[in-house]
Amino acid sequence: MIRLKIITKVTFFFLLSFSFFLVSCSNSTEVPKGSLSGTVTLEGETDHSEITIALYNLATLDPDIVSINQQYPHIGVIISQHTEFDHRLQEPVKYTETDAEGYFEIKKIPTGIYNIVALKDSFGFKYIYEFEIEEGENEISQARCLQSSAGHSGEPFVKLSTGIIEGRSEISGIPNTKHLVPSTQQNRNSDLTLYPETTYTDQVPTTTFLTDHHYIIDNPYGEVILYNNSLTIEPGAVVRITPHTDFVIHGTLYAQGEDNNMFWVTSNDGFSVFRFPFSVSRDEVAIYNSMILSEWASVSNDLIEWGKFDFANTCLLNKVNNLHMQNGIFRNGNCGFFSTNVDSTFCGKLFLMNCYGESEGGIHYLNVNNGIIKESILCYNCNGLKIKDGFMGEIKNNYFILNYYGGTFYYFIGSFVNNELINNIESDILLFGNPSNNGSSVIFSYNNFYSNIGIIQRPLDSYKYNPYIYINYNNFFCYLFFIKYNSQYMTNDIDATFNYFNGLENEEEIYEKIIDTSGYYLVNVIIDGYVIIQFNNAGIN
Repeated sequence: MIRLKIITKVTFFFLLSFSFFLVSCSNSTEVPKGSLSGTVTLEGETDHSEITIALYNLATLDPDIVSINQQYPHIGVIISQHTEFDHRLQEPVKYTETDAEGYFEIKKIPTGIYNIVALKDSFGFKYIYEFEIEEGENEISQARCLQSSAGHSGEPFVKLSTGIIEGRSEISGIPNTKHLVPSTQQNRNSDLTLYPETTYTDQVPTTTFLTDHHYIIDNPYGEVILYNNSLTIEPGAVVRITPHTDFVIHGTLYAQGEDNNMFWVTSNDGFSVFRFPFSVSRDEVAIYNSMILSEWASVSNDLIEWGKFDFANTCLLNKVNNLHMQNGIFRNGNCGFFSTNVDSTFCGKLFLMNCYGESEGGIHYLNVNNGIIKESILCYNCNGLKIKDGFMGEIKNNYFILNYYGGTFYYFIGSFVNNELINNIESDILLFGNPSNNGSSVIFSYNNFYSNIGIIQRPLDSYKYNPYIYINYNNFFCYLFFIKYNSQYMTNDIDATFNYFNGLENEEEIYEKIIDTSGYYLVNVIIDGYVIIQFNNAGIN
């Protein structure tokens, strides 16, 4: 009996110790949790209930673009949560609604970094990027977001301020808002404020689209027009164009956002709270809308910069001469930036992605005589770049990756220099001829061609004749063909002298990857002076 009692005690203490061990293991592997609370109000309202507050995982940054940003930080736009996050395309991790006072609390949130969205129908939405949920209590008033340079340095953090003070631009004198200190007119107990949406269904008067405000352009199967008035689009303003509506500018436009506080022009599809918390795919967002700068419009300082344009038939159609478009994003539509029937257009430091119209391009120039396209990233488009009818300008220091065609050129008589072209599906360049054999020339120099096929030349209808084609000082790393051409309507040899052809050391091997698809061999591709050492000054510099 005594022995039995001893065994029982030993068993009891063993089981007790094992239970403590299991609890300890469980506690050590459990993810720490935190809560988030705060107050969100609606401007002009006394009842602040039913505002949705949602936490989202960070948007995934495309690894190819991140790699390009790191290798060439001086081209394109540095992508971040500010450029990539769109709550339509994700489902929230957790969400709740405010009470009548605007107060909310979300509990048991796994610690980590999230994007926060406050939204309510008729009041738009507001984002807080990269908010860190720590263990314990967190208040939205403590919101900290990475500075615009976080892609470079990751520091410092800046406190979020929801108040605005009106000021004047030092350059133009146009009204501007700055996130400085809370306005005395703002509810001091509010951590965030949502503003009533403004809807235009016919004409837009002289006005300012304010920071953090939403503007709905809504005339299905018609146009909303700015006539002889002026429109200022401030940093952080959101312009939402209803499908089947064109927003047409005949007046004066001032549209200059800021790094990490871009203005945003997008489709008005997919935002309604009624479908919350479900996400939509990019293909499900209706894109039958466009923003148009007409031939009667003018642009302040000839400059549009730091704007996001997406989910549109044509994200921005330009007919204003001498426009400078820079530090912008165009994506998810048939066409990105389209400039037509002007003497000159200048593009620089753009990011163009997922523009999939077969007859369009990420950048599309039609009847543009002069200008520059430089320092931009073009990826996942049908035509990364499309040039048609007479461009005599310069295309330089651009990165073309994973487009169907890197660049498609009809009657291009300019220069294409120091560009990087990688893994474009059909070819890096598709080249058509001139409408007449007028002795003009096109130059391809100091480029790196990394796709299966480098340059394809074809005749097409009235684009049968060809200018003098100069292809010099390039590095060809192509696996299938360096150059494919059709000599049927050609009268001039192709000058492909002084190139690097993937290290090949004799003419026979090189000519195996240069082919005349017509079979006529009416002209030659001259490869004299080819080298077996790469040109170090080719590609982006």
